[in-house]
Amino acid sequence: MMDSVCFGFNFGGSYGILDRSRVIWRRNGECRRRRVRRVEVGMSAVREFGTGRVLRLSPVEEAERVRDDVVLRLFACCEGCGTGFRVPSRDAVLDRRIQCGQCGREWVCAGGDIRGEELVPEVVPHGMERVRERESHSEVVVNEDKHEKGLKCTHFKQCPGCSLEGPAVAEPDKGSRLMALVIRTLGYKRSVNIVLGPVKGWRTLAKLAVRPQKLGRGPRGYPVIGLFKEKSHDIVAVPECQVHHPSINVCTKVVQQELRPCGITAYDDLNGDGMLRYVQVMVERATGLCQLTLVWNASSFKEIGAQAHLLGKVLWNRRDVALLHSVWFSLNTSSGNVILTSERSKWKLIRGNYSVKEQFCGITAYFPPFSFRQANLSLFERIVERLADFVDQNSNVLEICGGVGLIGLSLLSKKQLLSLVVTDMNASSEDGFTRSRDSLEPSLRPRARFLAASMDSAASSLHNVDTVIIDPPRSGISDALLQYLIKTSFKNRLRLMYLSCGLESFEKDARRLVTAGWKTTFVEGFLLFPGTQHVETLAVFDRT
Repeated sequence: MMDSVCFGFNFGGSYGILDRSRVIWRRNGECRRRRVRRVEVGMSAVREFGTGRVLRLSPVEEAERVRDDVVLRLFACCEGCGTGFRVPSRDAVLDRRIQCGQCGREWVCAGGDIRGEELVPEVVPHGMERVRERESHSEVVVNEDKHEKGLKCTHFKQCPGCSLEGPAVAEPDKGSRLMALVIRTLGYKRSVNIVLGPVKGWRTLAKLAVRPQKLGRGPRGYPVIGLFKEKSHDIVAVPECQVHHPSINVCTKVVQQELRPCGITAYDDLNGDGMLRYVQVMVERATGLCQLTLVWNASSFKEIGAQAHLLGKVLWNRRDVALLHSVWFSLNTSSGNVILTSERSKWKLIRGNYSVKEQFCGITAYFPPFSFRQANLSLFERIVERLADFVDQNSNVLEICGGVGLIGLSLLSKKQLLSLVVTDMNASSEDGFTRSRDSLEPSLRPRARFLAASMDSAASSLHNVDTVIIDPPRSGISDALLQYLIKTSFKNRLRLMYLSCGLESFEKDARRLVTAGWKTTFVEGFLLFPGTQHVETLAVFDRT
């Protein structure tokens, strides 16, 4: 019988050679680690002092280990002082007891403490190229081989999520409508660019329903995770969805496997019975780990029962397989189509870290599950970069419908804003806003504040700013705020940056603004949800 196993790690430039000075012996379940003097990593050094239980690493500068196809950048970060430590892999430190070589603090390394990612070089299909800087503030995406960019998903005909495939993904009908609108109505003379990002794996936030099995394979009545069939509450499973980040498919598959063994029943819309109504999965891009929210059909946490706690425990025990960052419970007893509640008291962290952390346009943003976050965060980052081109240094900015302040805080750091006010109807968004703001330079933090307010209430802050950013819901700008923008005479030049997710409402609002004397300075479209007809519109209006 084998009574010992040897593991080796190599930090050297040649991949796959065992470094015998860093051998870990596991014998009869006991882990013993040899003392290591020094291991070179590029121009940096990592030291490890081991007693078999506590791993102590000295801080190092950023280093890379390059293979032919992958670049590894992984760091464990101290909970106390935030110092980063270069680590060979997640498994080397995950759930290990770590001591910080900077401040001496000890902690058990969790998945959220490990930052970085495996960066795989982008493979550009034959016939596709990207052209930049056609104009000073424009970007043109040239896609000659559109079939390479099209979706090829096995769920396409059954799934209601995507309505386009093949070349049509890059040329939705609403893109043409946007171009016609700006020429006919807005008096915009320059060409309008429609920007398309990756069409696969872009969705890092998914809200999926859990309902009894009615369609497809499997016994009727068993809980199934998926999307509603169009114009019904019949569920369509999408385990191999091509637009989902791969971690979402992995996570939901594990949840699906554990529902029946844990005695979980699916919510039934007809009689209001059942336990689990929805799941929300938010992916942390740097780690690929998932913040999982289980939306329960209960009015209090005392009512959710032992099955819910059993499911949470079982899933967390399989967190390495399910790629879990954390597990949350959320309560929902409404009879409508509302998935998540904004009431903070109806959310509870069961396992893992509180917030998903994202490196976004130069800042660290924090997202609890009850805060709004864009599903296509990578392309949204390009939208914010474009938007920043039209914000002056040392401006005073008001961001309306700002969520955790992702746009505003990015501009605060990049443009050294004099002041920033972020408003949102969801008061719980202040949690993520505060955590994100506190990650900025100390000199910038006092310049930003959050205000829980509706669009109508935010109008009172317009006189104190020179730039307004609004990202309203699909219905567009509220009538009261729009009337205020149209009829009020402002002392200083005011710039309005309108990010619209509804072309119909944007057309209505933009026509009224232009008629009232606002000038269209810039328009660009973004295919934020490839596979659908949706076009996100960024428009800049000026009024003197």
